[in-house]
Parts: sequence; C-alpha cells; structure tokens
Amino acid sequence: MSDNDPMTINRRTLLRQAVYMVGGAAGLNALAACSDQSAEGDAIPRLSGPGRYFTGVRMTRLKVIVDTIIPDTDTPGAVAAGVHTFIDQMMADWAEPDTRDQFDKVIDEIDERAVAAHGDRLTRLPQEQRFAVIRDYDAEKLGQRNWPYRRFKDLVLVGYYHSQIGATEELQYELIPGEWKACLPLAEVGSAWAD
Repeated sequence: MSDNDPMTINRRTLLRQAVYMVGGAAGLNALAACSDQSAEGDAIPRLSGPGRYFTGVRMTRLKVIVDTIIPDTDTPGAVAAGVHTFIDQMMADWAEPDTRDQFDKVIDEIDERAVAAHGDRLTRLPQEQRFAVIRDYDAEKLGQRNWPYRRFKDLVLVGYYHSQIGATEELQYELIPGEWKACLPLAEVGSAWAD
C-alpha cells in the first residue's frame, strides 16, 4: 500500500483530508471577508488582474475553467460564487509548493489541450469548444485516476457548494410530502418499489 494511492485509506490519508477540509473552511471565511455585498446580500467577489497566488494569465484561465465546469444556468455558476477567488486564496494561504505546482500544471494542461484541439487559447474559445476541451480532459484524467486533477475538481466543487450561492440557490431542501407512518398494512402501501 502506498500513501500516494488515492484509494488507500490509512491514518495519514485521513489526517491529510481532515487538514484539507479545515483549510477549505478557513479559505471560505477569508473569501467572505474580502468580497463585496450586493443590495440583496449576495457575495460578489472582486477580481482585477492577478490573484494572490495566480498570475493574471493563470487567474483568467482558472476563471474560464471554473465557469465551464459550473456555468450560469437557471442558477448562478462558479464565477458568480467566487470559486476562482476561493481557489486562489487556498493556493496562497494553505497549499504546499507541490500542490501549487500541481494546480498550475492542471490549468496549463487544459489550456494546451485547447490550443492543440482548436488552435487557440482556452480563454478565446467559444463556450461549446471550451466545454468540449474540459469534458475530454476530465474524462481522461478521471479515467486515469489522476490525483492532482481530482483534487483540483474537488476544490471547485467544495468552493461552489459551500458558497452562499451554491448552498442557497443551487442546493435545495425538499421536505418529503405527507406524514410519517411507521407501520402500515401492506394493502395501504400499494405496489412495492421492486415490482
């Protein structure tokens, strides 16, 4: 068993993941503190040029990548939730140099795929072509169990679903309708789900 195998669960892996989650919570608190507030109270992260860790070019690529992974639909997407700013803050405040290098490589590889497939940078492609590039990259890397990309994508999802937008507009609590009856005669239940 190797500590680098993502499927291995041992004490070291468990502690590493716990630190990862605590760092994520700290990064989200920092994100909330440095964001503007709209009239409705939704966080609107500021973005001008380079981030705290990423250069201006990589920050722009990161913004396009997270926007393609979770775009605006009938609910706001990852950019509106400030996921790119959250990831930048995580790299600046939490990540080790090795993790930073891995995230830089993921962003650069996706951009290189765009150039190879469509002859232009990811940031200049239309949405459909960006989606195709990231879809193909995603399928390949997840199929290979590529740990750096899995961590990158996990951070995108953690940043989005722990943001105010992700938690209140995308996720919804649906109360099961009706009342709870713990014991019913079988005739009242109707057909079984496995019929």
